[in-house]
Amino acid sequence: EGRYKERTLQDVVAWYRAQNVSIADTDVYFFDDKAANVIPLRGTGFNARQVSCGTRDTSPYFNLTHPSESGVVGFCGAGVDEVLPSKGVALCSPAQAGRADSWEGAAALLYA
Repeated sequence: EGRYKERTLQDVVAWYRAQNVSIADTDVYFFDDKAANVIPLRGTGFNARQVSCGTRDTSPYFNLTHPSESGVVGFCGAGVDEVLPSKGVALCSPAQAGRADSWEGAAALLYA
């Protein structure tokens, strides 16, 4: 979780480059349902987007099945409309997740 996925993504890109497959960091896209896995990609040159923004939980920011995981939204069920070649790093908006507040601020402190 978190920085582990960032390093794994870097390793995958490095492997392709070692195979003489040239992929610019700005042409790499990463999708994950957890904000904690998306935020660490800020400033790397990779594109990342939190998906599965429409929740199936009554409260996506307090996960009853995994109470230690906050910022979890729809349990990996990304919609086709969420898998976009958008540049930059984007998290689910509070409106998408059914909340008036945002988990991003707390998560940003963890990965700043």
